[in-house]
Amino acid sequence: MKPWIYHCLAMICCLVYCSSYAQVDESVDNTASYGLHTQGNWFVDFSTHLNFYRQKRENASETITDFRSFGFSPTANYFLIDNLAVGLEVSYFSSSSKTEGSDNRVTISDLTFAPQVRYYPFEEHGLFAFAEGGFGWEYIKTKSNGSSNRNTDNLSFLNFGVGFETEIADRVVGDIKFAYGFFNRKSGDTDFKDKQNGLMIDVGVNYFFSHERDVNTGRMCNYPDRFSAGTFITGTGIADFDLLNFDEEPDTNPNDENGTFFSFSPMVQYYFWDNIALGLDLDVGWDRYKSGDEKDTDTWFIAGPNARIHLPVKNYMPYAYGAVNFGTITFKEEDDGETDKQTNSIREIRLGLGYPLFVTDQLAFDAMLYYFNYWEKENDEDFKITENGVRLQVGVSYFFDF
Repeated sequence: MKPWIYHCLAMICCLVYCSSYAQVDESVDNTASYGLHTQGNWFVDFSTHLNFYRQKRENASETITDFRSFGFSPTANYFLIDNLAVGLEVSYFSSSSKTEGSDNRVTISDLTFAPQVRYYPFEEHGLFAFAEGGFGWEYIKTKSNGSSNRNTDNLSFLNFGVGFETEIADRVVGDIKFAYGFFNRKSGDTDFKDKQNGLMIDVGVNYFFSHERDVNTGRMCNYPDRFSAGTFITGTGIADFDLLNFDEEPDTNPNDENGTFFSFSPMVQYYFWDNIALGLDLDVGWDRYKSGDEKDTDTWFIAGPNARIHLPVKNYMPYAYGAVNFGTITFKEEDDGETDKQTNSIREIRLGLGYPLFVTDQLAFDAMLYYFNYWEKENDEDFKITENGVRLQVGVSYFFDF
């Protein structure tokens, strides 16, 4: 039996269990609304980034390449009836690169549309179970001004899954979702197709707009007391796990192809003094690909201290930020019983200015513009990569104390 069939059966069993549990538990009213999940409410999610940086690769010769990229991805969902929401995700990404000494610039544009639906069958002890499904289309265009090459890839996808969410602050919920997805990518006017399917685990945060709550409380601004000694701050964190199978048409590889990807990158800070917080960054993960006897594995561990100092400006509290991270990334290739392994050392410095916009007493949308310097060197070798530039980062920060 194919691996994806096992995943599908597990997903269906989980969903059937959730539904049957809600039916046999007479203390749960399936027709009742759960406050946030009532008709007329919205929940939204948004992410964006902006990068300008220069990469220098040093080996026998030196290559310098300038990169720039911009992207944003808003998602909005509306409750047509109690506990049933429909929505749309729109994502746009654009990047370009140019190598010094060359007139050629490579530009990639990516546009995605993804309708989706989510249903909440029951709630238990503050956890809201949901089932979700969606489909979409993605258009990827690549062009090079140094040649006549133009390529447009069309990607269609379908996914469905189950998950749980809980309210972590007023109108703010965190959720974890287990989904199974199908992806089909076709390259331009050629016959080449790239197919993928697999299990994905995602952790996210959504913000609810409720017609039953007063969103104009007069406190949707800054709360200086949040930056007092004894307060913790943590980012939403990023946790992803993917288990995928690969297939191509025409298929020139007789072996089954599959891969796994995992990353976890939380951030936590503690205010030792008023307006001054110290903390830790962490980024760990792996990316693995397997085809027959061939297996490629990339693993990384990066960690380091960070600091945030708020600068009182009238009623606003912008902050200065700094971080120094160190770590390693290991590339391992295994084929026909032979193993090739390479470990690179990593160092990164970030300096920036940011501003937290509070939407509740404890949760803020956090925007930061920072300069970074990234350095990666192969151990005991002359190969080295250096990147430096400016990035805009927008995220969510959660403040709490004991």
